[in-house]
Amino acid sequence: FAVGYVSNFSLAQDAEEPTEEVVEEAAVEEEAAVEEEAAAEEEESVTLAVWQYDLVYNLFSFTFATMFAAFIFFLLVRSQVAPQYRNALVMSALVVAVAGYHYFRIFESWSGAYMLDTEIGAYVATGKPFNDAYRYIDWLLTVPLLVAELVYVINPKNRGRMTFTLAIAAALMVILGYPGEIA
Repeated sequence: FAVGYVSNFSLAQDAEEPTEEVVEEAAVEEEAAVEEEAAAEEEESVTLAVWQYDLVYNLFSFTFATMFAAFIFFLLVRSQVAPQYRNALVMSALVVAVAGYHYFRIFESWSGAYMLDTEIGAYVATGKPFNDAYRYIDWLLTVPLLVAELVYVINPKNRGRMTFTLAIAAALMVILGYPGEIA
């Protein structure tokens, strides 16, 4: 082992200095690698046409406004429905309020994830991640509440147990779906 090490060391000392040609070739290869890496990063960078960004932005805005209007509607018409359904309207108002809040947060996340690059006339990713986990938090709250509202409206004999069982099942469905989303 020691002899081989010394032998390799002496060979390394005997090697000639790299020629100018070899140095230039290495520099060209390194420059090509840097350019390929930059091109790969550019391909990974998400760009959106102005109309694409505006479409998503306006749909988020419309969704938020619709949920806010539904919240107000459910509260205002509560007194105009049969007494046994009034609590269902309150639950509906809670569902759209929670969903509206989370979609507003998604809307803000979308707005922060892209910015207009005037040089290319398109929206480019800012590096801030678009946080779509808000959807799962929203569903974790609203889906069990919707199930509870459904059970309340159909009014079965074992309402308490059925509500609890279905709400737990709905929450588990959402919780177990999230790992599939991020995988």
